[in-house]
Amino acid sequence: MSPPYNLSGKKALVTGGRRRIGRGIALALAESGAEVGINDLKADSDAEMTLKMVREMGAKSHFYPAD
Repeated sequence: MSPPYNLSGKKALVTGGRRRIGRGIALALAESGAEVGINDLKADSDAEMTLKMVREMGAKSHFYPAD
């Protein structure tokens, strides 16, 4: 099944994106072709796992720690 939206060439920032619902949103955006920025309080193993999962889908991703 193909994603419902084509976000190729678009950039998205997911706040609270290192786990749970935020991770799911980041993965859905990556599946749709977006480059994904992930923002959360700290860069930890959850953040690294989310980045890895997004990158395995072929999308560029970056983590931005901030409050």
